Amino acid sequence: MLGSTELLIVVIIAVVLFGGSWLPKAARNLGRAKVEVDKAQEQFNEAKAQVIEATGLEKADEALRKANRALNTTPQGMMKNAAASALGGGASKTPGGDTDPVALDETVNVDFTDD
Repeated sequence: MLGSTELLIVVIIAVVLFGGSWLPKAARNLGRAKVEVDKAQEQFNEAKAQVIEATGLEKADEALRKANRALNTTPQGMMKNAAASALGGGASKTPGGDTDPVALDETVNVDFTDD
């Protein structure tokens, strides 16, 4: 990204090369282009949401997210979840700070012996 000094130099060079009357027109056109891009992005997001809703992929996506969270939980995190579940504390926090809706509802048996 350009810093304020570099941006000022670019603007001065543009004014010298193209004249002062060109700059407001260019800024206006850039603003219009940004509005058009924002509208297109909003339409795309609406169409995407409609397709996801129509195909039922939102439920599959949520199931995949839960499975991914469970797979990425460290053994220490699993033990904390199990302890919180056993104590009635519900779901615990994940390392990222979000509440993890995937709580372990079963007892975890860990065998530390070498066989």
